[in-house]
Order: sequence, then structure tokens, then C-alpha cells
Amino acid sequence: MFGISIYENSNSELIPKFSSHQLANFDYIELTLGDNSFDTTAALEEPFILNKRVRVVHLPELNFSNLNKHKLAIKKLSEAGIGIFNIHLFSSKSKISLEKRIECIRDFENLASTGLTITVENTAEGTEDFERLFSKAGRLRFCLDVGHANLGGDPGRSGEFIDKFSDRLSLIHIHDNLGGLNEKCDLHLPLGKGTIDFSQIFSRLRQAKYKGPVTLELYKASYSEWMRSLIYAKKLNENL
Repeated sequence: MFGISIYENSNSELIPKFSSHQLANFDYIELTLGDNSFDTTAALEEPFILNKRVRVVHLPELNFSNLNKHKLAIKKLSEAGIGIFNIHLFSSKSKISLEKRIECIRDFENLASTGLTITVENTAEGTEDFERLFSKAGRLRFCLDVGHANLGGDPGRSGEFIDKFSDRLSLIHIHDNLGGLNEKCDLHLPLGKGTIDFSQIFSRLRQAKYKGPVTLELYKASYSEWMRSLIYAKKLNENL
């Protein structure tokens, strides 16, 4: 199942701007709520949600001193039929220690116990960090971001994540980049435009018997680039 990531820019406009016909090539939509607006009421009025095309909501970076807004958003959007909610363990806006962030994120376990899927996505962390998280928050699930895992000088990290957390894997983000050591290198390129070996990634996913959603997360890509990436990913998946 392959989806498209649609996000809000600083003006609360949805990007990319594709027609319903173009979006129909994707199995679902992952809606990323922007940090600036984070307006759950407005999100509930989006036609993608009204016509049940949104399967995943990617929440803004967490405010670790107050998670109530995020928890309220999950509650309201789940009532619209959305079942998967993705958050980051890391926040570039927070100086809070990893241990404190883990303690805060444990609050989401109560929501996970209601039948919702709450995934935590890798950014700059390694497998050890997520082992610490899941040892204390056993009902949370894992979102593997393949592009993020290619940064930090360890191109094999996606495979390590898959091997370690295949039993928790509930969402995957795919996009390409050229490697690098910091957030500026997180380019979200179309597949094949960077250095990531996606054939190896999909082979590892096949070995892990992963059957869940895979979201394409591209920035500033044309519709043809989205489609080439989608066709490429589907071919890799079918050839395994």
C-alpha cells in the first residue's frame, strides 16, 4: 500500500497541489499538519478527510512541556476515521534530554491502548535510542523514515532498524538524499536521485514480511517525479 504525503506550508496551503484524479494513483494520503496552523478544526474540513482518503496524520513537532494539543488532535481526528498517527521522538526546538522526551511520549500509550496506532519516527536517533523508548512504552509502534536513516554517516541504518524493530514496524516513509551529517542534508528527493539503495531496503522489508503502509515524502517534486517514484517503488516491491 503506497501513499502520498501532503503537508501544510507556512501559509497553511496544502502541498503538493494535485487534482483528485492525480491523487487517485495513490492508495491513501498522509496529511502532515503544519507547525504554524495546527488547526484540527480546519483539518477536519479538508476534502481528503471528508472522503476518507487520509489514512495517516503526521503531527507537528512535539512541545514536550505540554502534549495536550497533540492528544486532543489525535482524539478529534480519530473520530473522523483516521487510525494511524505519527510523531517524532526528536525535536529541533527542544533541549530536553532523551530520557525526559521518552517519559513525555509515554503519555501517548493510553491512546494506543484504545485501538489507535501511534508511531514514533526516527530522525537523528539510532536503534539504541528506540530500544530505550520501547522498553518503557511497549504499546507504541515504529515509523521507519528511510531518508532520515541515510543521514549521520551510516547508510546501513535502515537495515538495522528493520532487523531490530520488524515486529513494531507500522509505517514507512521513503524519499532519497545524498547522505550527509545534518538536517540540511534531508533533501526528500525523488527515488533514484540520491544514494539510497532502495532495492536493498525492499529486500529487507520482504524478509521482515512487512505488509503495512509506505508513504512517499517528496519536497518540491513535479507530478511526473512523484509518479516515477511511485512506479519505481511498486516495481521493487513486486519483484521481490
